[in-house]
Amino acid sequence: MKIEIIKTPEGFTFDKSHFSSRQKIANLYKTKLKYPISNQGFDLSERDREAYVAGDEFGSYMRLQRAMKHDTRLPQIVFRDTETAKMALDIARKLEAMNKEEFLKSGYPYKFLDEIGLSGVVVSG
Repeated sequence: MKIEIIKTPEGFTFDKSHFSSRQKIANLYKTKLKYPISNQGFDLSERDREAYVAGDEFGSYMRLQRAMKHDTRLPQIVFRDTETAKMALDIARKLEAMNKEEFLKSGYPYKFLDEIGLSGVVVSG
């Protein structure tokens, strides 16, 4: 399914109506925050797992909190340019494709913001 990048007064975005609701996304992250770190991140390289998930539990917790607030599927999240919006759409699709168990075990939610950089993300409204 082709999704177009849309220009808004705040920045660039895409149609997010077919992605999970805000509540479902929040619930997934809240569950993940309680999920044992020792069971997460094995889909990453050993180096990335150490850097993003297992190396520093407080840092990992903060990284996941930030991801929860800036998840690219959330309607209030827009992007500074079309390239960042396209990357964010790919991220949204990857996150949406995961079932609950995959999401809980994945290291991807810890590192996706590094792919687009927080400087490319705008929280609107």
